[in-house]
Amino acid sequence: MANLNYYFDDLSLSTLWIPFFEPNEMPDDDQQWAISMDPIPDTIAVGDDLIPTQMRLESEEPEYSWENGQYGLKLTKQTNQTIFDLIYYYRWDPMGVLVKQVIMTPTLVVFEIRKKHFRDQVWGASFSKILNKFILRGELAYHIDKYFQTENPNDTDALTKKDYLNSCLGLEYTLGDEFYMNLLVNNKTIIDYESFISQRRSETIVFGIIDRFLDRKTMRARLLFYYNIDDGDSRVNPELSYELGDGLRAYLGIEFINGNTSTDWGQFDDNDLIYLRVKYSF
Repeated sequence: MANLNYYFDDLSLSTLWIPFFEPNEMPDDDQQWAISMDPIPDTIAVGDDLIPTQMRLESEEPEYSWENGQYGLKLTKQTNQTIFDLIYYYRWDPMGVLVKQVIMTPTLVVFEIRKKHFRDQVWGASFSKILNKFILRGELAYHIDKYFQTENPNDTDALTKKDYLNSCLGLEYTLGDEFYMNLLVNNKTIIDYESFISQRRSETIVFGIIDRFLDRKTMRARLLFYYNIDDGDSRVNPELSYELGDGLRAYLGIEFINGNTSTDWGQFDDNDLIYLRVKYSF
């Protein structure tokens, strides 16, 4: 990765080049947080015969080459209390989309699912403004030609391209070294939406983190939460941590997950847990 910065007056220009692409890693099928998929039948009737089935999962990633690098530009203007950014990013989508195909042979029906990554362009803007003890932040990203899964049989590989708007507004509050709060509202909207698209047209999500430090910062009470207003799924994680000594800290927490099994977090509704861990930093 290479990054160059150029400064002039109250403006700065940053350039970014990432030569290699690294996709987001997904949990294996046998892991606790594996993404659920619709099951396939053991056999399919073809005429008078029952043909066995098989599911094949593959991943298709761009080759390592100079042409497949990712590039970005950021122009920043800073005043006494406010920072503005304009951003352009030419990238590979790290999440990718699932391309589904059915391959039929006389003795086997293969349901092939390939995770494939595509290019898209992202134009964005952001700001942060200090308001006494608060910091107000906002971000907006407009994706050009992002790929989505579709149920339209006329779409090649069951995919379609649409522009996509991702925006968020957040508020931070700090009270000395004792209290910290960060609340964020995020909205994602598909432009020129069609009913065949598998994903919802728009969704709004609320995130939050609240920290309270006690006993000269040796103890910390933390609350993390996520709530999807449109789907109704949620994740709540209260946690207590205590400093046992230099670099040694113990954590005790609970994770509550709730929602319909078809939602992002609701599919993990059975993964509620209580945990205890110890961390040593040096």
